[in-house]
Amino acid sequence: MPSLGIGWIWQGLAVGFLALLVLVVLAGCSGLSSSTDCQSFTVPNAAMTPTYNAGQLVVIDTQAYASSTPRRGQVVIIDEPSTHGQEEALRVIGLPGETVRLTATQTFINGKLLSEPFVLNRGTQQPMEVTLPAGEYFLMGDDRPHSVDSRTFGPVLRKDIIAQIGTDDCPND
Repeated sequence: MPSLGIGWIWQGLAVGFLALLVLVVLAGCSGLSSSTDCQSFTVPNAAMTPTYNAGQLVVIDTQAYASSTPRRGQVVIIDEPSTHGQEEALRVIGLPGETVRLTATQTFINGKLLSEPFVLNRGTQQPMEVTLPAGEYFLMGDDRPHSVDSRTFGPVLRKDIIAQIGTDDCPND
């Protein structure tokens, strides 16, 4: 029976270690790809000024809502309902089940004034009130006079919210 030299043992260990390393790397990559999908997005207009400017390149997470729902204050990317295919960046204001009431210059959620420190150009808006059914969100831009949003095209279905700007997995810093 031929004896195995030390070289053969080390070679076997090295091959085993490399195979294990490849498996660990592949498992890590598959885990990342299923939980995040970071992509670049160019803000199409001034609706989100001063938070994001027209033409600004940002990072979006297309998997941000795969296992969660949008929250108030988050800036999301939608497939804009009136154009079917044009993507817009807007802020989540009203959540399913809430009543959103707009006066000429203020926003109320279920009767309580909403603090909106991100809105520098409020302008005036048409007063309205809407109660959101399940699965619908009320979205507005931060530069209210220059934003086409839920005040124009109505609440947005959850399925039309396609990404979130700047998540922990896809930061914009």
